[in-house]
Amino acid sequence: MRHYENGYFSFGLLALCVMAVDTKKFTINVESPYIPRWLIFREYELSCPPFFGQVV
Repeated sequence: MRHYENGYFSFGLLALCVMAVDTKKFTINVESPYIPRWLIFREYELSCPPFFGQVV
């Protein structure tokens, strides 16, 4: 895989896809490394490590 100075994701295309999905007027059927499905459809879990002293 090549290294690109501008980054790996196409944030412009990604932003357009997310806006299209959020408005529920478009479906996105294409997946590529530049516009990954898990980012478009928010298929990820946000988590952070516990704070110092916090009981888990």
